Order: sequence, then structure tokens, then C-alpha cells
Amino acid sequence: MEPICGVTLSLRDSVFSSECPHFSVAEKKTLLDYCMLADRNNPKGYGDAGLLVVLAHRTPNNTIPVLHANHGGWQGLFPRHD
Repeated sequence: MEPICGVTLSLRDSVFSSECPHFSVAEKKTLLDYCMLADRNNPKGYGDAGLLVVLAHRTPNNTIPVLHANHGGWQGLFPRHD
């Protein structure tokens, strides 16, 4: 079996990267503030990946935490755990 990569992620796919064209600097700052509320230890996702990825079965931990964090002070749209 040989895995085939359909899409290769780059810095353009990391929401906080300067190469990401989808958000302004101000929007990235606001988003990072919310990510700090959702997960102070990994506000940009695991490995600082800053991804906006949600899969049918689970949200990867390198996705920004506003999407998956789930604790007393935050309820993500796509929690990683029940």
C-alpha cells in the first residue's frame, strides 16, 4: 500500500502565518485572543500549526482550539472528546 497525498499543507494554511491571505493582521490578533481563552497552553493548536481542519470523526489537535476546546470556560463547535 502506498499513501497518496491529495493536498499538501503549507504556511498559507496556517491561520496565524503572515503567508495566510484569508485574514487581516487585526483579525488574526482577535482570533489569537479567543484562542488564548480556549487553550492558554496551545493557542495556535499543537505544534503551533494554526490549522482550520475538522474531520467527520474528530477535530485534530493541531487545529486552533476555538474549534475544539471544551472546558468550563469554553465550548468548542467541534469538541475532540465527548
